[in-house]
Amino acid sequence: MNKRGLVNGADGSRTVSVSAKTPFTFLGKIFGIFLKVMGFILAIGVLFLIGIIVFRSVSTGQSDVAIAHLEASSQAPKEGIESLFYGVSPDAYAFLFGGGVIQSNYETEVENNEQNRDLGVRITKFSPLKPVYLEGETLTFSGTFQAKSVADSMLLEAYCDTDGLEIPVEARILGTNAQGKQVVIPKQIDSSPVVYNVQCEIPTAGLALSKDREGRKVDLILVYEFATRATQKVYFMNHETYASLVNRGINPFDYYNIKDSQLSSDNKLRTKSTSAPLAIALGIDVPQPLTDSVGTSSTYQLTAGLEPNVGWTGNLERLESFEIQVPSVRDLDVVFEGDSAFSATGSSACGFDFTGIGEEGFKVYRLNDQRIAEINKDCSKRSLRGLALSESDCIDLFKSRPTFLCNFKATRVPENGLQYDTFRAEAKYIYKTTKAGAVELRKRPVGLV
Repeated sequence: MNKRGLVNGADGSRTVSVSAKTPFTFLGKIFGIFLKVMGFILAIGVLFLIGIIVFRSVSTGQSDVAIAHLEASSQAPKEGIESLFYGVSPDAYAFLFGGGVIQSNYETEVENNEQNRDLGVRITKFSPLKPVYLEGETLTFSGTFQAKSVADSMLLEAYCDTDGLEIPVEARILGTNAQGKQVVIPKQIDSSPVVYNVQCEIPTAGLALSKDREGRKVDLILVYEFATRATQKVYFMNHETYASLVNRGINPFDYYNIKDSQLSSDNKLRTKSTSAPLAIALGIDVPQPLTDSVGTSSTYQLTAGLEPNVGWTGNLERLESFEIQVPSVRDLDVVFEGDSAFSATGSSACGFDFTGIGEEGFKVYRLNDQRIAEINKDCSKRSLRGLALSESDCIDLFKSRPTFLCNFKATRVPENGLQYDTFRAEAKYIYKTTKAGAVELRKRPVGLV
């Protein structure tokens, strides 16, 4: 073979060399370039992740560590690079993009609807068909209201009332799913509130007029089912570790470099509640974190109550149920006073009774029937006749701000670090909202047909 790679044959002809070394050398060079490119991309990716971790550590502190609920459903990302990371490692996704924890659907719903002012029912208009009616005529009023629910579908009923009627008259609702005085408002997640019309016809034949003409107030009354949900974030740590830090004047949140936007300067956290006519308030009025009760007397007080929400008009008509859920998983177990796991006596003034284990590793405590009956006093004007108690006084006494004190403790907490979980609460109730319309009612002139 000469320098040009040609081979002289036996007959003097020339052929091209078919040495195997040449093509494999070429493929080897290509593969080497490919490895270098992939190595460079990998290095860039590692540097990118380190940059994100450093940025999050410097700007927000160590990510919150959530106590694991193995059965909890999670809110996964739908697309983009976040979806790619979630597919590889949900924990890595949570740290890099989710603030340290993939929230369950319950917590996500509360957070997304904390400022959702479209929820519930609001009467936007209510007025008479004409300003003056004669005695004997039927008073006709019409109005408009809007409604939206995200937790469950809700049943709504409409009535009209005025002084002199034995019972309120049924109104007529017009719109989707409406039938007579009732309408079922479907569960809505992303859509706008549904708008309905409502009509009232009130006979005046039985209404006595003391003067030739008088103003008459007519109330549109909407009574509907609704539910409020709330969450209370609670941090826990081992008592011995906590005591060793505090005795040295070290704030556990500073020690673990945790910066939580919900945490106040005195290490307390506020409740998050869905926007609703009634807000749920869960109060733990001591600095966090909380510790275990093993070998200690670490017992805490939880204030649980319902209170009117700013911007809503109306009042609680009837409380159907009120329940609190507390964690019960491998690394954390919370018990209320009255539970056999709390003490041998099993007695409590709390009013919330243990009813069983719910979903996602939470114990369920429900307000008992006796406490619910105390709240559900009939405060209507008709039921209070003959009593030295007005309707507003009755509402203030029994329905305005029902509050309960429950003692609890953690019989098991995480062994290492500072971790958090949530207390959940849900109240289902019937709420009444009203809007007044005015009309002038005149005696019919003698001889006028």
